[in-house]
Amino acid sequence: MSFLKHERLNGNGIKINNELVFYPVPKNACTALKREAYFLLKGRDFKTIHFLFGRKFTIHDYMQSNKFNLNSNSYNMVNICNIRNPIERFVSGFQNRVVHYGDLELNRQSVVNAGLEVNPVNINYFVENLEAYMKASPVVYHHFLPQSYFLGEDFSFYNPEMSRDVFKVFESLTGRKVGGYKISSKDEKALIINKLDDCSTKKLDNYYQADFKMYERIYRSF
Repeated sequence: MSFLKHERLNGNGIKINNELVFYPVPKNACTALKREAYFLLKGRDFKTIHFLFGRKFTIHDYMQSNKFNLNSNSYNMVNICNIRNPIERFVSGFQNRVVHYGDLELNRQSVVNAGLEVNPVNINYFVENLEAYMKASPVVYHHFLPQSYFLGEDFSFYNPEMSRDVFKVFESLTGRKVGGYKISSKDEKALIINKLDDCSTKKLDNYYQADFKMYERIYRSF
């Protein structure tokens, strides 16, 4: 159904209008912001299409999150993204995709063949075996890739003020609140992050090194 996919300005950017391009990232309010982008482009809300045998055509099929691919025209646009603290994003992904939705069940045999737990509840075990889990599960691979995979590593490419307030940008354009996403409280985040041991933290710091640099640049004045 490629004819239903949104035409891209380049690899991963969604052209909102003649000036503004939004770059989506999995686990960064991706579904909610893609739905708002669709509303701006089509003037109506996106409706998931349901097929036989449980198959669906979702907003992520229409507006896919792909690897960043720069072209010369991109610097003539105002580019925005929603960047998250890399550790908080990782923890959110573990809680949501692995524990809550049980995404590893989708590739149970590959996970079992790799000698891994199908339903891990210990986040440090998951971090220790992250590479193996990403190899065994395409869904896990997609959601735990660095944000820089989708955004590139050129920090000057994005408008920092508009990216800090990306929800306000969309709300000013749509005239409505961005819904469909949950923000954990500081206490909730701290409770989960504190479960990470030193080894896990160091590994994630290294793996998401480029993400930390972009996050610090965009939120430098905060």
